[in-house]
Amino acid sequence: MKPLSGRPVFFLVLIAVISIFTFQKQIIFAQPARPEIVSPNEFLNGKFEKRFTPASEVAAYCQRLAGTSERVMLRTYGRTPEGRILSVLIISSPENLKNLEQIRADNLRLTRPRKARSVSELEAIFQNNPVIVWLSYNVHGSEASGSEVAMKVAYTLAGARDRKTELLLKHAVVIIDPMLNPDGRDRYVNWFNSVVGDSANSNPESVEHHPPWPGGRFNHYLFDLNRDWAWGTQPETQARVRLFRRWMPEVHVDFHEMNYNSTYFFFPSTRPRNPDIPPSLFRWAAVFGRENARAFDRHDYLYYTKEGFDLYYPGYGDSWPSFNGAVGMTYEQAGGGGSGVLVRQTDGSLLSLRDRIARHTLSSFTTIQTAVKYRKKLLRDFYTFWEKSLARAKQSGLKAVIISPTQDLQKLSDFVALLERQGIEVKRARADFRLKNVHPYGSHRKVRRKFQAGSLIIDMQQPHYYLAKALLSPEIPAPDTLYFYDIVSWSLPFAFQLPAAWTENEPEVSAGKITAAEILQNKEKFPFEKGKAYLIPWDNLASVNVLSRIFQKNLKVRVATKPFTLQTNLGKRAFKRGTLIVLRGDNSGDKSFFKKVKDCLTGTPAPFFIAQTALAEKGFDLGSPHKKLLKKPKIAVVRGAPVVPTALGAVRYWVEQRAHFPVTDISIGQVKSGHLKDFNVLILPDDYGKGYSAKIDSASAGKLKDWIKNGGTLIGIDGGAEFASGSQCKLASIKIRVEKKEKDETQKSFRFRTLEEKEKSQWENRIPGTILKVTLDTTHPLGFGYSGLAYVLKTNKLFLVPSQSGNNVGVYLPGAKVSGFLSKKNETRLMKSVFLYEERVGKGHIILFASDPLFRGFWEGPVKLFFNAVFIEPGM
Repeated sequence: MKPLSGRPVFFLVLIAVISIFTFQKQIIFAQPARPEIVSPNEFLNGKFEKRFTPASEVAAYCQRLAGTSERVMLRTYGRTPEGRILSVLIISSPENLKNLEQIRADNLRLTRPRKARSVSELEAIFQNNPVIVWLSYNVHGSEASGSEVAMKVAYTLAGARDRKTELLLKHAVVIIDPMLNPDGRDRYVNWFNSVVGDSANSNPESVEHHPPWPGGRFNHYLFDLNRDWAWGTQPETQARVRLFRRWMPEVHVDFHEMNYNSTYFFFPSTRPRNPDIPPSLFRWAAVFGRENARAFDRHDYLYYTKEGFDLYYPGYGDSWPSFNGAVGMTYEQAGGGGSGVLVRQTDGSLLSLRDRIARHTLSSFTTIQTAVKYRKKLLRDFYTFWEKSLARAKQSGLKAVIISPTQDLQKLSDFVALLERQGIEVKRARADFRLKNVHPYGSHRKVRRKFQAGSLIIDMQQPHYYLAKALLSPEIPAPDTLYFYDIVSWSLPFAFQLPAAWTENEPEVSAGKITAAEILQNKEKFPFEKGKAYLIPWDNLASVNVLSRIFQKNLKVRVATKPFTLQTNLGKRAFKRGTLIVLRGDNSGDKSFFKKVKDCLTGTPAPFFIAQTALAEKGFDLGSPHKKLLKKPKIAVVRGAPVVPTALGAVRYWVEQRAHFPVTDISIGQVKSGHLKDFNVLILPDDYGKGYSAKIDSASAGKLKDWIKNGGTLIGIDGGAEFASGSQCKLASIKIRVEKKEKDETQKSFRFRTLEEKEKSQWENRIPGTILKVTLDTTHPLGFGYSGLAYVLKTNKLFLVPSQSGNNVGVYLPGAKVSGFLSKKNETRLMKSVFLYEERVGKGHIILFASDPLFRGFWEGPVKLFFNAVFIEPGM
């Protein structure tokens, strides 16, 4: 066949481009030509855009589309904790769907810089492969327009028969995740549908605009899934990240809603922007922003950019995809759980569910259109992102992060498992090696060091360099703004409190890849045998699970309050404070004793030792009063207003999901009534600072104090600690360090300040997730299992003054700041304040944490301090 001349080809291309340009305004009104492609409104019996759709019906509609359109495939990728299906729709041309695996494989080839690709091979991908566009809706369940939008977008793409739609689907594979958080969505939708009348009430005071605690934002375990992308603590995130990494899209949009008096936000983001995200992605965000602006201008929709939403924290649905090479963006529509399906805004105008759907639908199609318009350039830049990662790693001063061997195999395995989920490579050294220019974490020294065989090496010379550096660097360079949307510090070696160092030189040692599962296999193995005593060191996170099993099997267990040395099955061993001791003599009446002990100790990475004598070779014998008999905890935690849902979620995650120990949720009313006889441990999670004080009066506080005096242990965390140490309830003797108020305007020192200066001062006064070093009293039971310090993440301004009446177990000493932002004023207030406090009250205890030791489930370093409070201290 004779080739076409240049002129006709040019005009064909021009026509195609013009079609894409004009597509944007018309596509959302295109109608399917085939009657079997049922619209959302038909499927929902005329209720679409008038009521929120339950998760089961959203899922059923997606299944219906996939069954009737040759453009749509449905892929299930997981289930939620409540059993709801997680699935995506993959929408493209029938030809693309027939070759979907090849398209996916070719796209992944762009992410593998170690494998040389010929110019012709790359050009073929750039020229022929569709761009992968991933649209994520409804990660916050009460931002409920998202799933409605997903159905509308999918319907139009599935059935529209015009040339413009066909052109888009020829050049794009669109992946739609209609419900990232079905459990949270249904919590909100079912409540809303139960209270709304025959017609919506736009009055903001109506009950339908006031969702009850905890709202639908969070998943079943009350975690914020839009903070979990980088950590993967939740099953939804783990499943989604696995699927995402199978595709690695060029574009990802996370659709949200915000205050219903707002307008619409799309990228570019505001500052700060994470410096480890390549600048090319910010340039692309500006391109998509301009295209969205044109589309919104044509419809006279109000919007804004570069305000309010940053791109700094790596765990969002925009930043995390950006670290994985995608143009990651957040779009925010006015709405949210307080808007119902119709709400009157403060300016008197009405915002309907239909309005919200229309704007998100427009930005959805504009995003697809823009991705197709710039398809080849996006694919080239996507390849460049990965291809340059190795070169950037070579230029970086941080060449590798090294984790020295540790006995805490569980914590080490958790650390490696997190990196595995992210695709970050971890190797284990096969021999000892030496390095210079080594920087130990938590130190400002540069040293030469010998590392032992078995050390873990995270070499920055790997495809996921950008993400690895962002998650592992001891500190991210300080941003040029005081505005932070979320936390500013998250360095994983600090989070897991591992013996870590980073180096300016590449390690030259033979090393092989290591997995989290293989780390757990390193436990010293020996046959279980009958003995007089079983000893479990407390310096391993897995020992928490062992103690949980011991309690639940009703075995009596002691804890060593002094160090000692004992002859064991593995020879003479020295044991530290906190060692758990299960004695045959304490459990002589239990005929199943040995079977129970075996069940507790096997199948866990926690080390244990067997002794045939209670006679210590050094220190106190096993029957000594210094071996305290522990009390089985019966734990209650306050649920419902005023508790911060995520704070409760973190408690339940660690107690119930990780330690596998029962915990009972109770209401604040039960606390007020004093009906706590079924419990000996009560946890007060954070309450936003003042919630408990508003709910619990002095009389109720007196009942609570009586419960403590009779042997109860009260654990206050963050706002719970503020309540217990406040002057109103007078539970604990420790006091809050009150911020000195600025001098009155009439005084000579008064200086006129503008509104802008006052706002800046307020931002300076925040503590936005700063890593701090806590010095611990390891002779106190709350400090058992630690070597003298802990790294905590502080997100509040609660400062406790050291008390003479109780025990200041964990304190901030000068130089406590490790990473993140801390103003001079707050640094002064922090100095010699208390992080962890214990006070004896009658037969019971008050234990206070000035900030949350369980933050978002991934901050593992201080976790054992919490379990010391729950499992150990009540028996002291």
